[in-house]
Amino acid sequence: MRRRVIVNALQDLVLAKGYAETSLSDLAEEVGMSVSHLLYYFDSKEAVFEELARKMQTRFIAGITAPSNDSPLQRIEALIEYIFTNRGRPRPEYKLTTEVVALSVSRPKIRKLVTEFNKEWIDILTVWFQSVPRPSGISAEDAAERTRATLAGLANSAQFDARLGVKRMHRLLRLALLDILGVRTLPRQMRQQAGRRVAE
Repeated sequence: MRRRVIVNALQDLVLAKGYAETSLSDLAEEVGMSVSHLLYYFDSKEAVFEELARKMQTRFIAGITAPSNDSPLQRIEALIEYIFTNRGRPRPEYKLTTEVVALSVSRPKIRKLVTEFNKEWIDILTVWFQSVPRPSGISAEDAAERTRATLAGLANSAQFDARLGVKRMHRLLRLALLDILGVRTLPRQMRQQAGRRVAE
């Protein structure tokens, strides 16, 4: 319980002023502890942040792999809804994700978390793409990597560009999928389902 309170407090502080501007003293004050008491639960501010990143990544993977009757192709397109609506990833998490990626450049433990997360995400997408006809001849692994990169780019852009709403995200992802799959149109059933999702 205390660990969860500490992780949630760091999340609030990072959202308010960023990781670099948040000190261990700030975090201890936020949870009503002394620094030494806080260090009983986590050995550093970075360790708390690692736990926060792990929590976000676990929630994301659980969300995209939840039981579903959708086809693999429908699940690929449904990612855009999951990522860009509050149901899957609350908008404040865009900022947290940016902090995680930025810290991964110089913090080996954070980089390891990001690397493992990307591998798990690619493995899931690869399995889905193995069941999808790919007239372009692109391998399932390459299709998965391109899709992940496209979604990561859209997620990053959405943080800084308020014009990128859910409808536009669906359209941009659909165009990317057409290019990745080497087809002119997506199956009608998938287009209809995507249209219903956006309308809702």
